[in-house]
Amino acid sequence: MQAAYRLCPGREFADATVFLAMAGMIAALDIGKARDAEGNYITPKASFASTSIVRSVKPCSMSIVKRLTIAYATQLSRGISL
Repeated sequence: MQAAYRLCPGREFADATVFLAMAGMIAALDIGKARDAEGNYITPKASFASTSIVRSVKPCSMSIVKRLTIAYATQLSRGISL
């Protein structure tokens, strides 16, 4: 006899939701290295926090900038304000 186990019925929905949220952020934002006062890139050190079984990356500085869409950039070049 096989052991029956229950899986979360919403796990596929949760996976799809996280995927769509991440894809939307990657499409809408330019994420890169932060810059110092002189304009040089700051390369973060790879450091992890391991207080339990799960390891996570320690916070670091980064640059997050909204991307201009093609339509918005075209409107700006024509002098059209939104």
